Amino acid sequence: HCTSLYHKGIPFTLLLPQGAVRMRSVYDSQIRYILPNLPFSFSRKGFFKIPLLWRACNIIPPPGSIIHSLVDFPYALLGMRLARRYGLPHIAHMIGTYSVLPFYHFPDSYFMRRLYQSADTIISISQFTAAAAQKAAGHSREIMIMHPPVAQLL
Repeated sequence: HCTSLYHKGIPFTLLLPQGAVRMRSVYDSQIRYILPNLPFSFSRKGFFKIPLLWRACNIIPPPGSIIHSLVDFPYALLGMRLARRYGLPHIAHMIGTYSVLPFYHFPDSYFMRRLYQSADTIISISQFTAAAAQKAAGHSREIMIMHPPVAQLL
């Protein structure tokens, strides 16, 4: 996604967790490693990390931005909150089976259902993931299918 935006001259900022592996790319200047390192689930001890997620909402997107959460859970919750705070559109991406698991574990299920209902658009990498999410959420909202591209390395 970012490479395509970069080559088309479309401005963007990629936000990653502070502990993420540092990437080398043509768009290094657009990457900010400022998000908190969050667990894959808020159940058990992870529940106490929810305030870290909300504190990360100090980010102020430029007017006219679109929030596109490329990782669905838990970072899409940050995208949901920023979009709501600044009145921006929010696109949530569902990347495989892991996108469905939060629907089955409390308190993750509570947050995932809110995300699922509030996103302006949901994109899934497959019809299987979309159908599984609709079943798990108990809601048949429209989900766009966008298969991952195959990149050729030069």
